[in-house]
Amino acid sequence: EDRLRQEWITFKADDQKRWTGYSLSSEESFRDMRKEIDKYQKQISSIEDLSQTLQDQIHQTTDTTEKQLQELMNVVHEWMTSYQRIMGHG
Repeated sequence: EDRLRQEWITFKADDQKRWTGYSLSSEESFRDMRKEIDKYQKQISSIEDLSQTLQDQIHQTTDTTEKQLQELMNVVHEWMTSYQRIMGHG
């Protein structure tokens, strides 16, 4: 009976060591994964910021281009109107 009790105590101690080792290993793996996730989240945030900046620039460029084209069309229309008046077609 003492031998069985001693084996049981030894088994429980070994089991506790295994569990502790597994727990520490799992915690370390989790910390490493968390660091990687944090790194990727920062990169994604930077990409989102850059994307927003680019979208804003594209929008501003589009607006400016539309205004400039409208102004150009107005100038061309004025030229055509003046030409038609000179040529007697107006």
